[in-house]
Amino acid sequence: MAHAKRRWNGLTTGAVALLLVLGGVTACSAGDAPAGQNTSAAPNAAATSTPTPSATPTPPPVVTANHVGETSDQALAELTEQGLLVSFADTSGQALTSQQGWSVVGQDPPAGASVPEGSWVKLILRAPVVTASHVGETSDQAAAELTQQGLLVLFADTSGQALASQPGWSVVGQDPPAGTSLRAGSSVKLILSPPAPPPPPAPPAPAPADSGSDSGSGSSSGSEQAVPAGGPTAKCNDGTLSYSAHHQGTCSHHGGVAVWYK
Repeated sequence: MAHAKRRWNGLTTGAVALLLVLGGVTACSAGDAPAGQNTSAAPNAAATSTPTPSATPTPPPVVTANHVGETSDQALAELTEQGLLVSFADTSGQALTSQQGWSVVGQDPPAGASVPEGSWVKLILRAPVVTASHVGETSDQAAAELTQQGLLVLFADTSGQALASQPGWSVVGQDPPAGTSLRAGSSVKLILSPPAPPPPPAPPAPAPADSGSDSGSGSSSGSEQAVPAGGPTAKCNDGTLSYSAHHQGTCSHHGGVAVWYK
C-alpha cells in the first residue's frame, strides 16, 4: 500500500513538472516574437521623412591668362569662354567699344589673378602701327621712333648678319618695308651700314711764284698776282694794263711790266 502511494506521488510530481514546461513554452510562443524579426511599431522613416535640399555648389575661381600681344577679338573670345566679362580702353584709359584687330598691350586684373566667374577684365588696346620709312636715319634715331610706337627693333648688316645696337650707323633698309600695318609688339628689322669714313684733308694750296724780268723788253719785273679769268695779264709801269697772252713783249712801250697777274 505504501509502495503504491509513493508511485502515485511520483507520477503526480512528473505530471505537474510537464505541465509547467508546456505552459512556459506556450507563454513564450504567445508573448515573444521570433528571433530576428523587427517588432518596432514606428512608421517607415524613408517613406514619411521630408528630404533636405542640397546646397548649390560654388563655381571655382577663374585664373586669368596673359592676353598681352593678342588681338582684341582673340582675347575677348578666350575670356568669354571662361565666364568672364570684358571691357576695353585705350592706353590713356579712355573707354572703347570692341576694336577688332587692335593689339592688347595691358589687362586689369593682370595675368595670374584669381577672380570669381562673372568678374570684369579690362583689356588695354592700341591701334595697329603703320611703319614709316627709316632709311637714311641713324640706327638710334630709328630705334627710338619704333620703340615709341610699341614695336620691337632688331638690327642686321647688309649681309643679313644679326647685330647689336650700333649707334650712329646708317639705316639702309628695313623689314617689313614702310607702309606695313603691324600689331603692337611686332618686330622690325633695320638693315645698317657703318658710317662713311671722313674725306681726306685737301692738299695745301701752292705758294704763288715770283715772276722774272721781261726778257724781251728789258722792263722791270713785278710780282705775279692771280686775277679772275679773262682779266689783264699784267700792269705796266706807266699804269696801263696789258692783256697780252705771252710774257714776251708785254708792256714794251709802257716802261716795262710792273706787276704780272698771271
